[in-house]
Amino acid sequence: DYITPMPLVASSHDTTSKTIIGGVIIPAGQTGDQDLNQAIDALFNHPNVGPYLATQLIHSLVTSNPTPAYVARVASAFNDNGVGVRGDLRAVVEAILLDPEARGDVKSAPEYGHLKEPVLYITNLLRALDAKSADLTAPSDGYLSPQAQSMNQNLFRPNTVFSYYPADFVAPGTSLLGPEFGIFGANEALRKANVANTLIFTGIPVSTNSPAGTALDFTPYLSLAGSPASIVSQLNQLMMHGTMSAAMQTSIVNAANAVSLTNALLRVQTIVYLIATSSQYQIQR
Repeated sequence: DYITPMPLVASSHDTTSKTIIGGVIIPAGQTGDQDLNQAIDALFNHPNVGPYLATQLIHSLVTSNPTPAYVARVASAFNDNGVGVRGDLRAVVEAILLDPEARGDVKSAPEYGHLKEPVLYITNLLRALDAKSADLTAPSDGYLSPQAQSMNQNLFRPNTVFSYYPADFVAPGTSLLGPEFGIFGANEALRKANVANTLIFTGIPVSTNSPAGTALDFTPYLSLAGSPASIVSQLNQLMMHGTMSAAMQTSIVNAANAVSLTNALLRVQTIVYLIATSSQYQIQR
C-alpha cells in the first residue's frame, strides 16, 4: 500500500513505560501519538543532532571534508539561531554558506570540495546552457531520468533509506571522505561522458515519454566561434566561476581551433563538452 499513511493501531500499542535514546523515559499509560511525539522531541533535542545535520548538509552544499570547527559553527546555529530557537533550517543554511570555509579566496586545497552527483551534474549543465525543447522553441519537458539512472542515481528512488550513496564513503586511493564517489566508478565515469555527449551534441529527441524533448541553446556563442578563447573565457565564468586552470583553457582552445571554422556550432559544442567532462568541472569547489 503506497497511498495510505501508516496507521496507528491503538490495540497493538505498548502502553508500558519505555526508556529511549538519551535516557528519556516515556511514562506508562500514554497513547501512541503521545509516545511518538515524545520520542521525536527526544531525538530533536539530542546533542548529536546538530553536528550530524551540519556535517551532512556541509557535505552536500560545500565540501566533503569540513574541519571540525566548521561543523561546530554550523551545529551552534542549529542549537540556537541567535534568538533562542533550535532547529531553524534557514539559520543553518546561512551558517553553512556564509562560513569562511565556504567563501573567500578560490579554494585550491586538494581535499576541498565534492563530486557533483549525477542529478546535479545534469541540472548544472542544463541551466548553464539555457535548456529548451528539442527544437529550441519551447520549454524542455524535463524528461531526463534515463540519463541520471545510467549514472546510478534514480531520482526520488534511492536504493536505501540512507540515500543514494554512503555518507561515510572514502574516495578511492585517499583517506578523504567522498560520499558521491560511492556511485562513481570507471563505468559511471564513461557513462557521465556519454550523457554529456548526448545532451551537448544530439539532445533528447521527442518521444512518447519526452513530448517536447530537450536541447541546449548554444546561440549566444555562435557569433564568437572565430575566437574560441573568448568562448572559453565566458564559459569559465558561467560554468566554473572563473576557476579553470590556465593549462585547461589552453588545451580547450587548441581543440576548438582544430575544428573547422565553417562549423561554428561544432566548435562551441566541443568547448562545452571538454569543460563538462573535465575533472575540474565535475568537482564543485
